[in-house]
Amino acid sequence: MGSETGSEKAGGSAENLPTDIATGVKWADVVCIDLSVTLSNEMPVSWPTLPAFRKSILNWFEDYAEPSGTVVPSKGYFYDQALSMDEHCGTHVDLPIHVLPPARLQQLAGNPFRVALKTFVGPCAMVDAREYLDRAEPGTSPRIRADTLERWEEHNGQLHSGEIVLLDTGYTDRYFVAFPEGKRFLHRPVIDRSVPGWPVPDDSFFEHLHTRGVRHLGISSPSMGALDDGFGTHSAGIQRGFVFTENLIRLSALPARGAFYVGLPLSIADQSGSPVRAVALLFR
Repeated sequence: MGSETGSEKAGGSAENLPTDIATGVKWADVVCIDLSVTLSNEMPVSWPTLPAFRKSILNWFEDYAEPSGTVVPSKGYFYDQALSMDEHCGTHVDLPIHVLPPARLQQLAGNPFRVALKTFVGPCAMVDAREYLDRAEPGTSPRIRADTLERWEEHNGQLHSGEIVLLDTGYTDRYFVAFPEGKRFLHRPVIDRSVPGWPVPDDSFFEHLHTRGVRHLGISSPSMGALDDGFGTHSAGIQRGFVFTENLIRLSALPARGAFYVGLPLSIADQSGSPVRAVALLFR
């Protein structure tokens, strides 16, 4: 009644991955790394000012008793769960309309109302920004500057158009744990303002990626918005044509280059985002 997750570290190149998968020649050598958090009632997967994620048994193979003692009759020989959540629950995609209303989006270049599916699939670059973790005053988020990208490019080469950049802040890996300790993930920073928030890019970071032609940025923080300025950092990326994937995990298992990323949103009418199952493919 569960699915496998993994954090096996591997190296290699995604250069020939689509061709190799199509021919089946290399598929046995591909490692799949799960970059998604698990949706659970016991985990901090929902924004603390919104209704909490809830899952419950919709049907079991036979009559069963709830913890209260109430017997629930079976509707047939199958297992099913009911889910209640918002579109930005767990590991998820932010589409432009999540941050800017239609009137503002119409002023932007391109067509921000339609994001091609290929935007969510492609070779990725993993940028390590864990040095910023917790380096801020309570109630504020550390800002990741463009010089982080400049240092990365000195060692790994220039970023290029079509590449998906995954920014490892270390926040989700450290603080995404079961309640009550899991309150440190969102409740204590957002509600209590008693601890530092998650690291986020600043304007110079977005501008650097924009000049490289990057349009998809993923992050191992619960939001691209700063704790002290949620709209500002979100809109800095959206106005430059970005889409975001937030709440990734296990990014440190990836090499700086060589992985192939897949994180497709669900197809939901009038959506502002979607939970995703994000994975990275690597050759052993």
